Amino acid sequence: MQDGQALPTFARSPQGQRLYITVRKVGSQVTLVGPSNSAKIIYPDIPMCQGYLHVADAPLLPLGVEQFSGSAAATPAGPASAQPASQAPAQVPIAASPAALPASTAPAASGPPAAAASASTAGGQPQMECLPIDSLYFTTPEFSAFAEVVKASGLLAQLTGATAPRNITLLVPTNSAVESFTAALPPGSSSALLGSPAAATALVSYHVVSGAFRASQLAEGQVLSTLARDASGARLNLTAHASPAAAGGAATPVRISGAANSANLVAADLEICGGVAHAIDAVLLPVAVQAAGGSG
Repeated sequence: MQDGQALPTFARSPQGQRLYITVRKVGSQVTLVGPSNSAKIIYPDIPMCQGYLHVADAPLLPLGVEQFSGSAAATPAGPASAQPASQAPAQVPIAASPAALPASTAPAASGPPAAAASASTAGGQPQMECLPIDSLYFTTPEFSAFAEVVKASGLLAQLTGATAPRNITLLVPTNSAVESFTAALPPGSSSALLGSPAAATALVSYHVVSGAFRASQLAEGQVLSTLARDASGARLNLTAHASPAAAGGAATPVRISGAANSANLVAADLEICGGVAHAIDAVLLPVAVQAAGGSG
């Protein structure tokens, strides 16, 4: 995107004119300016089928807030205001019912393949293309640090192979979350993590949830079963914390707590093959980790 660039949207005015968003770029910060307000891009360049997704810090309004009242809804639109069906942005459907994950947690995996998932047929119904899990990890710049842990874990084959679970939620720490995590570790621990498939597997498994859950489907106190297991073989769980939806269905913050810490969802409902992914602002720990410089 270039400073001053005009981006055409699918929206049209009552007179049938296409509405535009203007790019304002200062250094690496990109701000999108609409007819009524602006929004900063906080997580850019998330790849998806046939394009890219950018997470913004505010909804862009094509009209003033007061024009979204009932009286504004009665305003007749021009004949050209109807958007052709062929232009409607596609949404990738995901399954939402929980399904048990395989018990095994130590399959081998090599480097990340880059092939996109092709359309398939399930139950006689055509399925749309989806973002492969390996692409989510290895082609999303904001997830590059955690992708190294995923690669070291050897879990990629289990998550993307022919027997991969079809209903999962991935919790993906951002680069800054991983940097904060590694900075708190004792010297040498970060290298040891990447050099130990068992340790990396335990950490990544704790970020894979059985069942595909959008942020709006997570309720206060909801227990989320992960792929990770403790020393006795019992499955480890996470707990969701979400306030009731605000009036009008406004999104509310969602926090996920684990055995030793918690993380907030900072970018939700990223469609992937077999489920959904959420970016989180901390690395969830299945056990407490001694901070750098701590004693004992």
